[in-house]
Amino acid sequence: RMAGYTSFHGADASIYQLTVATNANGQFVIGTEFLDGKPAGASTSGNLFLLLDWSNVAGSFVSFLEIYPARFTVTQIAEVVTPALLNPALLADLNGRALAEFPLHLIGHSRGGPLISELARLLGAEGVWVDQLTLLDPHPCDPADPLEAIGC
Repeated sequence: RMAGYTSFHGADASIYQLTVATNANGQFVIGTEFLDGKPAGASTSGNLFLLLDWSNVAGSFVSFLEIYPARFTVTQIAEVVTPALLNPALLADLNGRALAEFPLHLIGHSRGGPLISELARLLGAEGVWVDQLTLLDPHPCDPADPLEAIGC
């Protein structure tokens, strides 16, 4: 929706999706897909949106009366996504450049808040500057609290 906003200065933005899943052996796999706009190499705006879909590995969270553990923690997901963002081969449309070479603004909702915080921390450990974090109604992540540790 951001690319379609009337005052957005990037009408030819590139929109991709990065999907985190597991294969039959339980190993993480990363996939990318071009969704809309112009391919990154053809865009003149320089705006690229990467939607992170980790729903396949997020598992359930908390229901009304029962607690269902998440399949993987946000730290585990971040540990898989970080190398992908550093990989120059992730998006062929970037002609051998990694996403982490560009300005990064990470936005995360609910459990995505702790996830992007961890992503920013791991990218920083690799010397990558994250320009901005936007946390939208983030779920607290306190491993010492059994209810909160589910999302961590």
